[in-house]
Amino acid sequence: MGKKNILTIFGGQGMEYYAGCKAFGDAIGKIDREKFNVIELGITPEGKWLLTNASSDEIKDGKSWIKREDNKEAFITPVYGDHNLTYIDNGEYKKIHIDAVFPLIAGYGGEDGRIQGMLEISGIPYVGSGMMASACSLDKEMTRIFAEFCELKQPECVILKKEDFENNVDVDKLISFGYPVFVKPANGGTSVGITRVDNKKDLSDAIATAFKYDNKILIEQQIVGTEIKVSILGNKNLTFGALCELELPKGEINDYETKQNSISKKTIPAEIEESLANEFMRQAGAIYHRLGCRGFARVDFFLTADKQIYFNEINTVPGLGENSIYSIMFNKAGVSFKDLLTKLIYTAFE
Repeated sequence: MGKKNILTIFGGQGMEYYAGCKAFGDAIGKIDREKFNVIELGITPEGKWLLTNASSDEIKDGKSWIKREDNKEAFITPVYGDHNLTYIDNGEYKKIHIDAVFPLIAGYGGEDGRIQGMLEISGIPYVGSGMMASACSLDKEMTRIFAEFCELKQPECVILKKEDFENNVDVDKLISFGYPVFVKPANGGTSVGITRVDNKKDLSDAIATAFKYDNKILIEQQIVGTEIKVSILGNKNLTFGALCELELPKGEINDYETKQNSISKKTIPAEIEESLANEFMRQAGAIYHRLGCRGFARVDFFLTADKQIYFNEINTVPGLGENSIYSIMFNKAGVSFKDLLTKLIYTAFE
């Protein structure tokens, strides 16, 4: 049996373009070429689809791959059963058969169900959660509804839409749980647009910042404690990586800058008792299945000093570089990065 053709899709038009290229470029370079033929499709920040032969390093900086003169415009048709990538070569339309797609785009266009919906219409197998699960996992308001079904404890929260804010609603009166709070876009990742607010006078600026990225935002109660991250692999039958405990320097928040500069302390495996670790995995598996997730995800919680667990969010396209938290968690559980990528690709064919 010949090797499967795996189309990797990276880049995208979202605010996480550069962070995604940095993380996922590494993954594309480490897929086992003895098992798979890897085809690379990059989406530029302007939305152009390009078949490319870029190296992992060219992809990771987010700029070099776009400059390659041998890139070719490409597209996938919405015709069911047409498992091909069509590209333009010297004015001629040519095709490459695709056995499965590995979408590696975080946030807009990749983690929100859009690309999954297109692949569903075409009937092409792909790695990761489906259209509905992706969309509901990215939208933090929707995720909270699913978490309630699972009876997961969550921080108190106010949902605010842009039109309400523009109509001068008194947001401060809605915050019954007091300060400090976190203001964040409802649909976003990599902690872009998040601000911690310690008092009423700073609230309006934080809200304006969050509305730059989404028309719906959350104002959420701060939970004092550490973050516990749970990595999941699989469709129906789940495998868990080692748990990660993340602590921040005093006064810091886990925003975009903090994540990119890696100033947090990460303990993998987390130094917590086995019964507590099992409870984190139980809750993570419950929300994963309730949302209908597939392939992989990372579920984030807060753990307070008195051992209370609060659900924070689920990421259906977590960073997947060799040094990303998700990959390290599985490495600590005995799964190498190359084997992890292979296992992920096989989930598309289950």
